[in-house]
Amino acid sequence: MGKPGRRSRIRRARCLVAFWEDGEFVIQNYLSNKQTETAPLVARLLHELDDYLPEDYVLKRLGSIPHAEELVDKLLRQDVLVAEGSLLDRKERSIDETWKWKHEARFFHYSTQHVSYEADPKVQRADLVRLARETPPPPPFKDYGRFDVELTGSFDERAGDFWDVLCARRTIRSFARRAIPFEDFSTLLLWTWGHTHLLTDPQVGQYVLKTSPSGGARHPTEVYPVVLRVDGVEPGIYHYSVKSHGLELLRPGAFEDLVVRLCAHQEWVRDAAAVFFMTAAVSRNMWKYDHARAYRVLLLETGHLGQTFHLVCTKLGLAPFTTAATLDTEIERELGLDGVSETPTYTAAVGIPAET
Repeated sequence: MGKPGRRSRIRRARCLVAFWEDGEFVIQNYLSNKQTETAPLVARLLHELDDYLPEDYVLKRLGSIPHAEELVDKLLRQDVLVAEGSLLDRKERSIDETWKWKHEARFFHYSTQHVSYEADPKVQRADLVRLARETPPPPPFKDYGRFDVELTGSFDERAGDFWDVLCARRTIRSFARRAIPFEDFSTLLLWTWGHTHLLTDPQVGQYVLKTSPSGGARHPTEVYPVVLRVDGVEPGIYHYSVKSHGLELLRPGAFEDLVVRLCAHQEWVRDAAAVFFMTAAVSRNMWKYDHARAYRVLLLETGHLGQTFHLVCTKLGLAPFTTAATLDTEIERELGLDGVSETPTYTAAVGIPAET
C-alpha cells in the first residue's frame, strides 16, 4: 500500500508497546512486528492521536518540529500511525471488538507469530553443539541433597496396557510413506478431539467433555486435518466436526508441499499420513474468563491435547509428532481464518513409523 494522501485520516495504532533497548526509545507494533527507534517526545504526539484526525491537520500541529512530514511518513511506514480504512486499521478494530484480553495477552500472542526457524536439521544440530560447548546446558534435575521419604515402586514393576503405552510413547519424525487405516484415523480423531459427553446446564447452556481437560470446560480447540494418505479418504484439507464426529472437506488436493511449508520447512512432515492444525476459537474462553491469564490456560489445553494425541497414536501403533514451529499467519490464510476470532495454536502429525 502506498503512502496515503494528505487528505486521509490517521490515528495512533492500538497494538503498540514501547521500551528502551540499548539506550534507544523503541516503539513496536506487535501486530505487524515492526519496530522503530524514535525520540521519547513522540509519545506526546501519539497521545493526541487517540482517534482519527486529518493528516494535514496533524502536520499543522507539528509545524514547529523540524522535518515533521518525514516523521509522520516514517511513523506510518512503521505502523506506529495507522491510516483509516487500511488493512491494519481493520484488523486492529476487529481485535478491539473481539478480544477481551488486553495487551499482556495480545502482545505475546501476536509478537511471537514472527519467529524465523532454521529448517536444516544438520545446521540445528551444529548450532546446538556449539551452544553446549560455549554455555553448558542447565542440569536436568533439582535436588536439595537429602531424601526424607523414600518412595516405593519402579517402572519395571508395572505392566499392562495403560502402563506400557505410557512407557512406549516417543516423538517420531521418521514416517514410512504409506497410508494409515481409515479405522485408526477415525479412532485417533475421536479419542483425541471428539467429545465423550454433552452436558446441559439449564442456566448456563451446553458444554462438552473430552478425553483432555479444558479450563472451565470451554474447549476452544478446533482441528483441521490435512489428509495426505489415509485409506478411503480423499486427500485434502478438512475440518473435524466434534458435534457429528465427521469430516467437512474444505479443499481437495495433494498438499505435501504446503504442510512442509506451514511447518516451517520440516521435511519429515512430507511423509506423514495426516497433519492436524489445531486452532482456538477464543470467544469460548473469553466468554467466561475476561482476564488475560486465561490465555495461558488456552495454551495449556493444547499441551493436554498433544499428550493425548501421542498416547492414542502409541496405542494404535502409529508414529506421533507435534510441533509449535509453524508459520501461523500462513496457516490462517490457508485455512481461511481471520487470526482474531480463531487463530492457530499447535500442530500434530501422524504416520506409519519408518523401519529405521
